[in-house]
Amino acid sequence: MSKRIVRALGLSLVGALILAALCAGALILGTDGADLSYRTLDYDVTATADGDLKVTEHIDIKLRKRKDDDGKT
Repeated sequence: MSKRIVRALGLSLVGALILAALCAGALILGTDGADLSYRTLDYDVTATADGDLKVTEHIDIKLRKRKDDDGKT
């Protein structure tokens, strides 16, 4: 009975290590980055006297260089 438990624990540990290695590899190799990313996204909301809301957005984005079909940026 104890041999089964030790074997099951060992196989579980090996499986967990393999899964962790696969996830870490996917994270490291799969980080190419997006062409567009938000740096900040802020909202400024003001309530007017008549109960309406005035919303102002401040958006800071980053665009990476992209190439067209001719290879020009």
